Amino acid sequence: MKKGKVRRGAWALMALGLMLALPPLALLLAEDDLLQYVVAAPSGEGAAQELASLLAAREGVAETLGDSVTATAVGAIAGQASVGAGEKSASATVYAAGEGWFEIYPEALVSGRRITETELLRGDRVAMLDADLAFALFGAELPPGAEVRVLDERYEVVGTFRHRREVGEVSAHAAIVPLRAASGALDAVVLSARPVANAGARTLFQTAAREGWQSGGSLYSLGKEAMRRTMLPRMLLLAFGLSALAALLRRMNGWASRGAAAFRAGMREYYFPRMLPRLLGLIGMCALGYGTLLALLYGLLALSAQPLYVFTEWVPENISSWSSIRDVFWNLTGSAAQLVKIGTPQMRRVEFLGGALRWGCICCLTAAVLLRGRRRTPVSRGSAR
Repeated sequence: MKKGKVRRGAWALMALGLMLALPPLALLLAEDDLLQYVVAAPSGEGAAQELASLLAAREGVAETLGDSVTATAVGAIAGQASVGAGEKSASATVYAAGEGWFEIYPEALVSGRRITETELLRGDRVAMLDADLAFALFGAELPPGAEVRVLDERYEVVGTFRHRREVGEVSAHAAIVPLRAASGALDAVVLSARPVANAGARTLFQTAAREGWQSGGSLYSLGKEAMRRTMLPRMLLLAFGLSALAALLRRMNGWASRGAAAFRAGMREYYFPRMLPRLLGLIGMCALGYGTLLALLYGLLALSAQPLYVFTEWVPENISSWSSIRDVFWNLTGSAAQLVKIGTPQMRRVEFLGGALRWGCICCLTAAVLLRGRRRTPVSRGSAR
C-alpha cells in the first residue's frame, strides 16, 4: 500500500510539474527579442528639461544603431497612477510614449484612433485608454470630446485599445499619453529598440545607451533573458535525451544483430540472389534507423549549444588560459552584483515565467527520482529457516 501511495504521489507531482513548466516554457520560447535600457525617471523642478534631453538624445542613439535595429523609442512608465473622469477614477499603468513607441509596442485598437506621431512630437494632450478602463469611466459609449485626468493633467481621449493585464503590471488598466505632455510622478524612463537578427544590435545598443544616452541604467535583452530562464529545462532535456538515445541505440543494435543473424541463417539454405532483397532491406532499415538517431543527436546537441552563440560572455577568449577564465568569471559576477536594478513590466513578466518554469522542472525532476527509486527498490526476501 505504501509503495502505491508513493507512486501515485510521484505521478501527481509529475503532473503538477508539467502544468507549471509547459505554459511558461511555451511563452518564453515565443518571447519577442526586444532591447530595453531603463533609468530612474527624473523628478523635481528640472524633470521636464531632463526628459526633453533624453528624448533629443534618442536621435543620436538611432544613428549609432543604424540598420542593426528596425525602430527605437523613448518612453516613461508610471506603474500605478490615478486616471479619472468626473467623479469616477481607477488605478492604471500609464505609458508616456515618445516618437516611434507604437512601432515597438503596437496596440490593437477597439475604437477611435491611435495617437499620431505628430501628436507625440508636439506633446499634444491626447490619450488612449484600454477598453475596460474606458467602460469603467464612461460606460458603453465613449462620448465625443471625452476628457480624463492622468498624472494631474487633463487629456482628450482619442481612442481605446485592447489590453490584457500581464504579470509585471501593478494595475489592471492601462493608458497611453505623449511623453512630451506627461507630468507628475513617473517611475522609469525606457529606451527601447527592436533588433535585426544577427546584426550585433545588443553590443551596439549597450554602448549607445550607456555612452550616448545616460549611464547607470539597467540593460535588458528580452529574448536573451527568456533564453536564460530556459537553461534548466535545456540541461534536463540534454540529460534525459542522451539517456533515451542510448536506450534507442541499444535497441537498434539488438534489432540489427538479429537481422544479421537471420540473414546468415538464410544464406545456409538459399543462394545469394534470393537473399539479396532481404539484405538490401536490412541495410536500408539500418541506414534509416541509425540516420534518425544521428539526426536526433545532432538536434539535441544543437539545442543545447544554442546559448553559447547568444551568451558569448560565457566563453573565454582562450579556454586554456586561467586568466581568461578568471576574467569571464569576474565579468559575470560583476554584472550580477549590480546593487540597483530598475525593471520594466516586460522584464518582470519574463522573471515570473522563469520562476514558474524553474519550480515546474524541480517538481518533474523530483517525481522522476521517486519513480526511478521505487522501480529499483530490491524485493525483500524472507529469512531462511
